[in-house]
Amino acid sequence: MKSSSSGSKEGTVVAYLRHKCFGYIEDTKTKINHWFHVCDVASRKTPTVGQRVTFELGLDPKGREKATNIVELETATGQLGGGA
Repeated sequence: MKSSSSGSKEGTVVAYLRHKCFGYIEDTKTKINHWFHVCDVASRKTPTVGQRVTFELGLDPKGREKATNIVELETATGQLGGGA
């Protein structure tokens, strides 16, 4: 199966269910929410609500559309703060 769209998109994490390891990203342009699993986060860090990210759309094993290749926008631009 093929994804319905290609290319990198920008969005914001609007929900993350830590106990189930998945959440939702709202696409900045379309305002559509796309689900994701924590294994699709490039850094493997737990995402936080309000975090800006880039992502691509792909399909899960059941053929449902989801966000993949998720990268924290601040990390990508070198603006992530905190940490020692």
